[in-house]
Amino acid sequence: MLLKIWIATIPPEDLDSDNTAATCGAAWNATNDVRITNTGTEVKIAYSAINNAEGFMYLITTDSDVPAVDSTSYMDTSIDSVTEDSSKITINGPAPDLTWATGSADFRIYESSNLTWGDGTLVCGGILSDDNASTIDCNAFTLDNSTQYRVQVVLKNTGTADATMASGDYVDHVAVKGGWAGTSPTLGNCAFEDLDSDNTTATCSAAWNATNDVRLTNTGTEVKIAYSATNKAEGFMYLITTGSDVPANDSTSYMDASIDSDTEDSSKISIDGPFPAVQDTNTSGESSDVTSHTVNLPANISAGDLLIVFFSCDGNTTVTWPAADGWASIFHQTNLNTLDIGYKIADGTEGANIIVTTGASEQSAHISYRITGHDYAQAPQVSTGATGNSTDPDSDSLTPTGGAKDYLWIAVEGNDNTSAASAYPSNYTNGQTNAVGDAGGANIAVAKRELNASSEDPAPFTITREKWVACTVAVQPRSAATAVSLVSFTAQGQGRAVSVEWQTAREFDNVGFHLYRSSSPAGPFERINDKLISATLVPSKGGHYSYLDTDVNVGSLYYYKLEDIDVYGKHTEHGPICVDWDADGLPDDWEITHGLNPWVNDADLDYDNDGLSNFEEYERDLDPFNADTDGDGIGDGEEDGRIYRQQDHPGSHSISRGVEVLASDDSGMTLALTTSGFEAEVVTVGGQEFEQLKIADYVHGY
Repeated sequence: MLLKIWIATIPPEDLDSDNTAATCGAAWNATNDVRITNTGTEVKIAYSAINNAEGFMYLITTDSDVPAVDSTSYMDTSIDSVTEDSSKITINGPAPDLTWATGSADFRIYESSNLTWGDGTLVCGGILSDDNASTIDCNAFTLDNSTQYRVQVVLKNTGTADATMASGDYVDHVAVKGGWAGTSPTLGNCAFEDLDSDNTTATCSAAWNATNDVRLTNTGTEVKIAYSATNKAEGFMYLITTGSDVPANDSTSYMDASIDSDTEDSSKISIDGPFPAVQDTNTSGESSDVTSHTVNLPANISAGDLLIVFFSCDGNTTVTWPAADGWASIFHQTNLNTLDIGYKIADGTEGANIIVTTGASEQSAHISYRITGHDYAQAPQVSTGATGNSTDPDSDSLTPTGGAKDYLWIAVEGNDNTSAASAYPSNYTNGQTNAVGDAGGANIAVAKRELNASSEDPAPFTITREKWVACTVAVQPRSAATAVSLVSFTAQGQGRAVSVEWQTAREFDNVGFHLYRSSSPAGPFERINDKLISATLVPSKGGHYSYLDTDVNVGSLYYYKLEDIDVYGKHTEHGPICVDWDADGLPDDWEITHGLNPWVNDADLDYDNDGLSNFEEYERDLDPFNADTDGDGIGDGEEDGRIYRQQDHPGSHSISRGVEVLASDDSGMTLALTTSGFEAEVVTVGGQEFEQLKIADYVHGY
């Protein structure tokens, strides 16, 4: 291989001190060899004991594509019409630079039973680096016990030399058994994914190595991982069935390659198991009587983390949390001491501490938790609470809604005085106690348990005899719901353009959005935004977005889809919705189908005089020109309070105003109703007066 390089000269080396005036020039000759020419006086190279040699030297700067090895160069002299060639010289170039950083999610885990690249349900994904001292999060959802998964990883060569994975070379996935996959996982088959179409016959074997790492060994022909635009990476994948004891979180595994005698470790990988996991804790307290209490928060808080603070003080008092920052109380009880529990879903802007206010001056003790793997939409659930004056604070039983799940259970007790816990409930781990202050101080103690059960009643703590309050907390495991909760999605005419707007209630792990348009609800859809529409900076509060589509013909039917993309590479589509050129809230395809004019704002009109506006007819899937759509003899307006099912219109999708699905599973749904106001009517039930609330426009089936 010929190299394009720069050369420079320095004078010959006069090894025998007889040619001190010798000079030379260095240049490329006609065949692109380096030619060193004597440009000065005659240089004598004689055979004698004291005059037998001359040294030649030149400077050269290599190019950017030095090969891994070259054996073609040699020396050739032409002196006194005598020529002489040397032996060829073998020179090694730079070693291949193996890396896991491909610029996209190059480590993924899918719930799948086959070796098909990208197939199955993505449950984990992250971007690895070459820094084995750092840790990346791979927490899209959570891994389950005794479940088969496919692990995928991409190895890239970013160096200037080819890397070849010969038969017997391997890639290890370190700390799998006894780590994130449990103590007794089962290995399945493995395969290469030929990302650059040059190793179609490559085969591999998967086995536990001597240190119980997963070893993927090349058992077929040589696999080339080269440095070029079209041949840069190989994919490796293997099947594994987790054991029955997958931990709540593990951050010990990483990838290790040994190819062409070159090794490379990836960053460590944090993987969530089936249970919510306590990642960090912190303690704090006030040893003197105050009303403003500084509560230390855990370290490493990221948007979407669940933060819980367990707060105990030495007298009966009110406790106020910083609601403006998203904190709320989920438990409060007194017994000549006070136990209060506050929580929030982190938005990533939290500082090192918060201020909690008590109604009276008290001493206090606090323990804070940072939790991952939880259900974003479900607040921690807490038992009724128990009180006593004894040595054995006993948290009462709790039966969370939703049935048996992989809950994180937390037993909590707070007591008067500085009587620290000396023992924790049986089967509970990571017990912490924090006693603060003098004889009038306070203590807080917590311990946790990971258990799939429909209810839990922890055993008692042990303290010195004091008045106490105790309770049980259950943290729901993460659901498989989309990380983006969409409230509205509309496309309305704005002059000669279409204004597409959408609003989210919350966005966790969301990177941003793409917007697509088509002239048909069935597609094909074409992306219309040039670059990713970035996600909101406050994921727990959601955001409002708009995009002005100017590449349209006024009056034409268009359909739009919205796609959200999370940090793990998961894509979720919303829609399609149809354009509404007159911006009356009625999609144009629905108006055309039902004989309305899409250029007239007629949403509030009632063409069939059934007491329902055209917009209400649209929401209920009724005919705006037929007062008795179902022909049962009862007018549509009279049936308004009865059960109805909104049918999907081809190409149309409506999100009902003010209704948001927070969570759903086999046991049912959790809905949030949002309204700008309500009516209150006093009613009497069982001899007691209550205010009955009525929300305008809300139809509740029965």
